[in-house]
Amino acid sequence: TRTSNVFAAGVCQRKITVRNKRDGDDISCGLAASDNDAAVAANDDPKRNNNNIRLLSTAYTFASIATVAAWVKCSLTALGSHPDPALEAICGMRHNLLTMGQAFCLPLPLVLSVFGYLISAIKDNETDSATSRRLNLGLGVSSAWLGSAVQFTPLFSCGYTLYSDPLRYAAAAAHYLTSALCFATWSSSVSKTSKGVGAKFTRLIGGITGSMWSLGPKECSDDPETKEGSDGRNEYATCALLFGVFGIMPLVAPFPLATIPMILGRRISRAASAWTFLAAIVSYSLKDAIERGESLRDGSSLAILRKGLAMGSFLHLVLVALKLIGVDGGGLLLPGDGLWKVYPMMLKEPFAGIVAIMTYCLAIIAGMKGS
Repeated sequence: TRTSNVFAAGVCQRKITVRNKRDGDDISCGLAASDNDAAVAANDDPKRNNNNIRLLSTAYTFASIATVAAWVKCSLTALGSHPDPALEAICGMRHNLLTMGQAFCLPLPLVLSVFGYLISAIKDNETDSATSRRLNLGLGVSSAWLGSAVQFTPLFSCGYTLYSDPLRYAAAAAHYLTSALCFATWSSSVSKTSKGVGAKFTRLIGGITGSMWSLGPKECSDDPETKEGSDGRNEYATCALLFGVFGIMPLVAPFPLATIPMILGRRISRAASAWTFLAAIVSYSLKDAIERGESLRDGSSLAILRKGLAMGSFLHLVLVALKLIGVDGGGLLLPGDGLWKVYPMMLKEPFAGIVAIMTYCLAIIAGMKGS
């Protein structure tokens, strides 16, 4: 009996040893498998991130092409001829060409610079930066406004029906999709700190009200010899305020005041206020960047915004100067009365026109200081 008990105990001990060894092997294999899965996941994360960056930058590239194409086509259609035959007989092709040029001078350099900055921020994985978030919101609002101006043209153009249905639907879709892309990117960029619609809405309201109270430059100076007085923050702050006023004014003011500062007549001046509003957002972003110590010099990511706003303002002023001189049938220098015949609304608001010219001049000066 004693021998049988000893034998049974030995068998039991051997089973326990074998089981422990097997369990240890299983645990080791499980840990090895977990380590391999973690390594695979770590290798996949950069690839997945690179794919997301590539897809998002491609989406913004297509959005930029669609936005420019929609605005150019709508401007050519709306301004190529006047819907009123009496005014068309007075204006002529020369006037229409100048007006179409006016529609491209500020909007195209400005919106291309904004898209260029946002695409660069995506590639640098900086979509959550303050400037990127602000520009996405600004471009989203501007695109939504442009889409509505195309879709509901008579409400924005004194009752004129300017576009065919295919053009209206295509252009509105381009602007609305761009707006959705910008808002979705902004929402994704703040998801880490603001989860849920309510938190994001609260953040949005806080950012808007905070920006309104921060329009003035921080640590400003009236001494051009100091850094604060010579880096362009004062000029950009003034541009942000004035462009903001001019961006809202066409929506609430009657004509002829609503034509300032874009000077595009009753047909698309209210639609074009979206670009003036975007210029205000860009001006504020550049002011804020200067105050945070960021550089606007050539080679920096912000240089494209500085150049886009300055170039658009310069081209706009060139065309305004040509019109005032009298290339459109006469004016202040050239013989003829074309200035008074074809630009009566612009001349009826001299104070607003002068302030608008000063605003564009400040944008150019600020761009020169930032360089």
